[in-house]
Amino acid sequence: MRRSLAAVAIAVAFACVAAPARGNDFSVYTCTDSSFRSVGRTIEDPSHISGWTVGWIGSPFVTTSDGCPVGNHFTFGVHYGPAMTAGQAVSARWTAAPGTELVGLSAIWNGYSGINPGQGQGTARLTVSTDEGALLTRDSPLSLGFGFGGGAPFSAQLRAAHWFEIRFTCLDQCATTADYPARGEVAMARFDVRDAAPPTGGVVGTATDAQSWAGTVHFGLNAGDIGGGVARVVVEADGVDALEVPLIADSKCSDIGPDPAVAEYAAAQPCPLRIDNGSLDIDSTRLPQGQHTIRMLLEDAAGNRTPIYGPVVRRIASDGAIGPGSDPALRGAANGDGASDQVRLSAHWGKRGQRTLLVSRFGRTHVVRGRLRTADGAPIANATIDVVSKTTANNARELVKRGGPRTRSDGSWYLVLPRRASSRDLSFRYRSHVNDTVASATAGARLRVRAGVRLTIRPRVANRGQAIRFRGRLLGAPLPRGGKQIVLMARASRGGWVRFNVVRSGAGGRFHATYRFQQPGAARYRFRALSLAEAAYPYLAGGSNTVIVRKR
Repeated sequence: MRRSLAAVAIAVAFACVAAPARGNDFSVYTCTDSSFRSVGRTIEDPSHISGWTVGWIGSPFVTTSDGCPVGNHFTFGVHYGPAMTAGQAVSARWTAAPGTELVGLSAIWNGYSGINPGQGQGTARLTVSTDEGALLTRDSPLSLGFGFGGGAPFSAQLRAAHWFEIRFTCLDQCATTADYPARGEVAMARFDVRDAAPPTGGVVGTATDAQSWAGTVHFGLNAGDIGGGVARVVVEADGVDALEVPLIADSKCSDIGPDPAVAEYAAAQPCPLRIDNGSLDIDSTRLPQGQHTIRMLLEDAAGNRTPIYGPVVRRIASDGAIGPGSDPALRGAANGDGASDQVRLSAHWGKRGQRTLLVSRFGRTHVVRGRLRTADGAPIANATIDVVSKTTANNARELVKRGGPRTRSDGSWYLVLPRRASSRDLSFRYRSHVNDTVASATAGARLRVRAGVRLTIRPRVANRGQAIRFRGRLLGAPLPRGGKQIVLMARASRGGWVRFNVVRSGAGGRFHATYRFQQPGAARYRFRALSLAEAAYPYLAGGSNTVIVRKR
């Protein structure tokens, strides 16, 4: 994809409320997620799963394109064609699912209209609104810039609404010979949705009366919801969440966010509204062993819960599982001085604080620290902690290391990650006895690393008509099969960064490109290369060093 360095990139970022906590609210990401990884089709998806649709009034020459599946953006607008008459319009609208309300949004998009009434071309109006009222209105020629390049985002408080819309309307005779008569490009939009209604349902079958659970326990299930849909069943043991059982394998009903406290999806209505005569299979090997008070709760996409079973006392005696409540003869030696089943395990980044999420530049060394204590605060020394590591790349395998870091006399422990580590989720598990297969306590930490990119350009001084050569390399591994997309950006002395080419890396992460100057006049340009987030590459979006080129 090529664009002239003279092209204009406009970005408007709407930010209303902070990302909602799980329970009553959930977020819907469209086009890309918070790490700018593709979450699928938008305006060219006939099923409209994302919630976006393009509409028009009259017969304007409407054009659309959907680059979201490759992590780009979707475009809608009016291109060259017959002149637009008063009242004709084109719009992109996102609609919340029935039973839910739109309460906040955060969007990155481009908006531009070259229709100029001063040149006799008429007037086009850009309106950004919800069904509760307008958020922004501007008349052409317009070029709005909020959010990119370090600028402040456009912010607004939203009353509960059902849809959000970006609309271009012709107020009088509008010439479509203008430079981009009306165009919008949406690169990322997050919608915060309120879903206050809890789900309903219940379980049936002979398993409801079974006093002992072993292996897989089979229940029948009926469930319904009027908002985001039924998502999962949560099994509690002694009042604590012990197991989550997804109710559907559809990826759109899977939480795409890294934070378990926030429900994030890639569909306006992510999960099914009804499950009739369904099945619910509980893997009891993943539950704490022994006699426990069991309760099951039906949870919808927003995290609203409804009890559907229990509380009842059941004996969990799964084949092969050893842990708290198991025969002491099977559990082996104690793991640590003062080992106990009732413990607290913590993990965090840095020497102090409680940060479990760290966002870092590529190539830095990081240390995870934590502490292991009994329920009454006594340290457990000389205990080994198991480490489970999984990168954020799609279909990545869990790597399990038993006998990881060892606790010191005060119960503290630490783990040093290699400098070139990629984005990953880390889970730390304490088994109170060496033969246990069920952990007594777990803790987690997340590392998100920005992609490292190196860029060189030759020559650094060029004339009109002369080509300059770009060479660079991605610094982080592993690379996706087929290479990784690299976005080349440029910035003149005035204006923001402009995307002018997209290339793909080859073996070893190396990439190259050329650009030939066509514009007259001397100028000074800054260039950089960006690696946008992709599902198969375990890094956040990251940029290269900036290279200055002078055109004579």
